[in-house]
Amino acid sequence: MGLLSKLLGGRTQAEKRHIEAFRTLGRSLGGEHKVILELSDSEILKMSQDTMTAFNIAAKHAGRPILIESLFLMALKFLRIYKTEGKDSYNENLRLAVKNYIQNGFNEEEHRTLANELSNIIENAYPEWFE
Repeated sequence: MGLLSKLLGGRTQAEKRHIEAFRTLGRSLGGEHKVILELSDSEILKMSQDTMTAFNIAAKHAGRPILIESLFLMALKFLRIYKTEGKDSYNENLRLAVKNYIQNGFNEEEHRTLANELSNIIENAYPEWFE
């Protein structure tokens, strides 16, 4: 939570939308992703932002562009790991995944397909974001 939000005792609209996007994905994708619904808003915000930041930095370091949908995919995956396996496993898996990304990148075809699915889910849930 940002300093201003802490001082004012609330979340920014961007933070609220960020949290709701992951809750929507958890509901829409179901299955193993439903565990995300059990996380607190603070956990979703912190862990997803930490994951997305790590991959964004890795992409810059590797000199590769990274799609926002890919960042959401990785955050979704790591929120699930955090909830089911705990923080230590989350940290270790994130470290290994970022290292692998720097060395090898993503499987672009697989990621593009999943990114398109995520875009459709988010666009259907929040059409006003795409106006």
